[in-house]
Amino acid sequence: MSFLATTERYAIVRDMERQNRVIPVVGDLAGDHAMREIGRYLEEIQLPVSVLYASNVEFLLWERETLGEFVENVAALPRAPDALLIRSIMGRPGRIHPHNVRGYYSTQSLQTLENLVDAHRAGEYRSYRELVTRHAIDPR
Repeated sequence: MSFLATTERYAIVRDMERQNRVIPVVGDLAGDHAMREIGRYLEEIQLPVSVLYASNVEFLLWERETLGEFVENVAALPRAPDALLIRSIMGRPGRIHPHNVRGYYSTQSLQTLENLVDAHRAGEYRSYRELVTRHAIDPR
């Protein structure tokens, strides 16, 4: 089910990377440098974020109590009105995500970046589970 599952899927991602449409970044997503620099660069070239893949980093940020810093970094990005966050939620016994596909350990879910920022600023997330389930868009 990953982009490496078939030669065709891999080629799509590889071609996007060759066109600078996928730019991997190593850095602290809740820090004051990596995402801010991405935002400055994208503003400079007048290119809004349309998709942000965060893997399961929100779990770590929640545990470290730095999710708010991440959300503010997201808010500072130049973004398309319908920009999406793609997140991965790892399975835990007794805590299956509503969008989980039976037999898979991780679940992919979507949320608009605008909704993430607005809901977090409104204090809607009191738990990690609420973060990954409230306002989640089923990618199927």
